[in-house]
Amino acid sequence: MRSRLAFVIAAAAAVSTPAVHAQTIGDMPYINAVDAWAQTHLLRHRGGDAEDEADAAPGPAQTLAMLEFDPAAAVTREVNRRMAAGLAGGGEDAWPASLQPLAAGALGDPAFRRLLAAELGANPEEMQAAFDSGRLQAAYADVLARAGYSAHNMGDVHAAFLIYAWAILNQRTAPIPPGAFEAVRGTMADAIRQRGDQGLAALDDREMQATSESLALLTMLMVAAWKDAAPGEARVLRDGVAQACAGLGVDLRGVSLTAAGFRR
Repeated sequence: MRSRLAFVIAAAAAVSTPAVHAQTIGDMPYINAVDAWAQTHLLRHRGGDAEDEADAAPGPAQTLAMLEFDPAAAVTREVNRRMAAGLAGGGEDAWPASLQPLAAGALGDPAFRRLLAAELGANPEEMQAAFDSGRLQAAYADVLARAGYSAHNMGDVHAAFLIYAWAILNQRTAPIPPGAFEAVRGTMADAIRQRGDQGLAALDDREMQATSESLALLTMLMVAAWKDAAPGEARVLRDGVAQACAGLGVDLRGVSLTAAGFRR
């Protein structure tokens, strides 16, 4: 599993998200803020006007059918439980399987975990209740849909993680370049076609769902923490995000994101 998922990440990165103005994760102001951000920033590269269309990278952004999954409620409940346990300091085995490779690095840092969990609650039960409400997942799915992505496609979720991580690491405050989402997804599709699926086709829906939902929650918690971070906290957050990327085999520091994808 580890090598397959690292391949997906590396494929997308091979080739800002601006900080979300989040307030609290468990209530409507958070979701409304994400929605407003999506409209003002993500929709800019969905072909809203002729200038944006002219700037966008040519060629289709393909969603690979092998990475799509049908979600099951039981998988979501287990992901939520394990995310809460991991954030509460339950150790490497407490995390969802796909995030366990990060437990010795980024997710093993108590300061980084505290930033991620700050608005979820004070204990695993409160954190799980925040996840189980479904509001964070709904906001995430809406943001991805506005970018032309799907929260039910493992490739899209990994590509979105890279774009958000890139924005945090490079302290991006301007809108994402037109065409960037399409370019990152297209690069991933090209790499998988050229190099083979590296065993991805063997993953079943439950594995892809658990992996995607775990990474989606981590992504949104990173973005929420970034908005409210004081200077010292921002450094901790950037270090944690850099470690998380390293654990997945990529380094996005000093990288540009353009209509053609990631560029050194």
